[in-house]
Amino acid sequence: MQPNSTKAIQVAQKIAALAEKGATPGERNAAKKMLQDFLKKNGLSLSDLESEVKHERIFFLEKGNEEKAKFFAQIFRNVVGPDLDLNTLTEYGRKSNRLKPGKYFVVEITDAEYLEIDAKFRFYWNHWEKERKFFYSAFIQENELYTKRTEDDPEPVNNLSAEDYRRIQELMWAVEKKSFHKQLNR
Repeated sequence: MQPNSTKAIQVAQKIAALAEKGATPGERNAAKKMLQDFLKKNGLSLSDLESEVKHERIFFLEKGNEEKAKFFAQIFRNVVGPDLDLNTLTEYGRKSNRLKPGKYFVVEITDAEYLEIDAKFRFYWNHWEKERKFFYSAFIQENELYTKRTEDDPEPVNNLSAEDYRRIQELMWAVEKKSFHKQLNR
């Protein structure tokens, strides 16, 4: 943090508040981008904005995605510590209140923790989704579950780069190959 940056911190805190409470998703996303640029320009980090005042925050995850809830809890614990229990999730239904049905994490955290959790979760969830596709391909290849082709079948369209093939091949080494044996009927 640079000396005499109190004014910059105050401006950044206002941008951070807009990033959290903007009227529309577009406004919130634009404010998040503006905050990143402002912090970089002024030599600040999210920790410089942190105040020790904690506020109740609500994170929403759509209903029926336990994997995403576990992933979120891992990111939360990475930022804040081990105190989040998945049993503290609150589930809402359409008839019980005006909130969308799904899982809600209701937690007490600082503004800086909120921003870090939100940014890390979005970044790493997108990365996880991409990596899972590579793992799926490696699993199918290693266990020979791919579609059997005949001579009359057209060549499959392939959008994979050489680097993608290399990564899939490396993942195949980590996948345990299992052999399925058909059971004979008596």
